[in-house]
Amino acid sequence: MRHLFLTGADQVGKSTVITRCIEQLTVCPGGFQTYLSDNDSTVCRMLYMAAAGEQKIKNDDHLVALLPPSLSPIVYNHQFNALGKKYIEDSKSWAKLLVMDECSFLEKDALSFQQAIFDALDEHIPILGVCRPDKAPWTKAIVTHPNVAILSVTLQNREEIFQHVLAHLGSLIK
Repeated sequence: MRHLFLTGADQVGKSTVITRCIEQLTVCPGGFQTYLSDNDSTVCRMLYMAAAGEQKIKNDDHLVALLPPSLSPIVYNHQFNALGKKYIEDSKSWAKLLVMDECSFLEKDALSFQQAIFDALDEHIPILGVCRPDKAPWTKAIVTHPNVAILSVTLQNREEIFQHVLAHLGSLIK
């Protein structure tokens, strides 16, 4: 398998595995990363997107969703489509690794974003991502893709997963 996607419960270290691999491989990744304004689920949180490996900017230009407590998320599909697609496609000419952190249910109607991901899965640049396959049909298509292997991260196995991912990517990135 060329591409690896991590799954697991919230806050078990999936994004940390990705960050550590990037640091150890000393590679400038392409792709995208999403991040929250706050980890407190009792307040309205904002979900942002930036290019992988870049500064996590928290402003309206990078806002992709609002996550109010006890209410349905407000998703800005045009932002997922514009930013996510751009970060993936613009980095293909130079990236040795694409990061996709993360793919979940919020993007279920962001069809251009999804297509950019599916196109990348068929290409040669290794991908390291996070996916929640139980959340939406489109993410199930990621985990069943023939070029994808899924690794389940837990608090108990995250160091072992990190070592496995690092070795796998190290053999692909030259």
